[in-house]
Amino acid sequence: MKGGQGNLNSQQRESLERVQRNAKLLLGLINDVLDISKIEAGKAEIDRQTVFLAALARQIETDYAEPARSKGLKLRAEVAPGLDFVDSDPARVLQIVANLVGNALKFTERGSITVRFEPREKDRWAIVVSDTGIGIPEDEQAAIFDEFRQGEGIEHRGRGGTGLGLAIVKKLAGMLGGTVSVESAAAQGSRFTVILPRELPEEPRVPAAAVETEAWPVPAGEPGRTVLIVDDDEGVRRLFAGELAPLGIRTLEARDGRSALEIAAAEKPDAILLDVLMPGLDGWETLRRLKERPETRNIPVIILSVVENRAFGLSLGAFDYLVKPVEISTLLDSLSRAGVLASRGHLLIVDDDADVRQLLTQELVSAGYRVQSAAGGSEALEAMGREPPSAVLLDLMMKPPDGFEVLCRMREDSALREI
Repeated sequence: MKGGQGNLNSQQRESLERVQRNAKLLLGLINDVLDISKIEAGKAEIDRQTVFLAALARQIETDYAEPARSKGLKLRAEVAPGLDFVDSDPARVLQIVANLVGNALKFTERGSITVRFEPREKDRWAIVVSDTGIGIPEDEQAAIFDEFRQGEGIEHRGRGGTGLGLAIVKKLAGMLGGTVSVESAAAQGSRFTVILPRELPEEPRVPAAAVETEAWPVPAGEPGRTVLIVDDDEGVRRLFAGELAPLGIRTLEARDGRSALEIAAAEKPDAILLDVLMPGLDGWETLRRLKERPETRNIPVIILSVVENRAFGLSLGAFDYLVKPVEISTLLDSLSRAGVLASRGHLLIVDDDADVRQLLTQELVSAGYRVQSAAGGSEALEAMGREPPSAVLLDLMMKPPDGFEVLCRMREDSALREI
């Protein structure tokens, strides 16, 4: 897919661009859903620091100057006298402001947006975001902090978004020991106020709905991970190297088993992709020697072969066994489990269009997710049965069992219905 748009006609290019836009929208939705899930499960971390508010105000003006200018809006961020710094989590504070400003940009067509940091009584402070937008009718204000809720009127339609931004603001404010409120009226703009303590509580608050859940995956790898690709076919080596390079993975190449043993001993790669059918020292013997040598025995080896012999490969110590041709999403999932790729969560893509699966996989893996893919409903249900994902991106219009049938079966399965 990369670099290939020059060979597409205008209709194909338009379709590809539409898929790319939707992929980014899906990524935003997934990030929001996982943020909420982590907060509710008590898994969201807080990094307590001194937050210098003048610097934060400058950052906000810089970050949102262009989006505001493109709509003809004035945007300013200011700090009231008597409030130089607070003790909080700067990333979470910025996330609160980002969601409020993003909401204001979406619903303001003319005028201005103002972000103001103000001191409040009893060692508290406020984030106040005001706009001159379309406003919120009083009868809708109680629900706007609920998940997947937006304004109901026709003027709210077609403005994008996931309906999760304000829900995230409410949960983050609660986690930091604060509250959020809104003052608004239809056609009169809105004013959102987040009240927070000047000093973060020693123990962050966990929402009352938090329950014990399996720990979320943490990033497994630091930058600079290395993968050794062993295959006598240069085209195969180049193909995998080209897929891994954009993810920040350094690749080494070997055309035969003997070279692979030398490179593995010298470079200590984080994983090895090993072909079986090679001249001279084949993949089986190479794997056996890798596992018997102390300096290489702990390196995960992923077998890539046109021959199905998984049981034998695993018995020799292979970390995983993939049958060629290998979808890049399958390979990246294996590398993620081997600790080569960082993971923000485990996602399953279900779509009968291979191009869509590949594009979504590239977008999501580059954003730090561990991704599996399935070409149909049966394959998806089997994958979820083996390992339930954090979330599923599901195409509804597929050959039977289609997406609707997959949803029905997920709701009938106690292990899958909460996905």
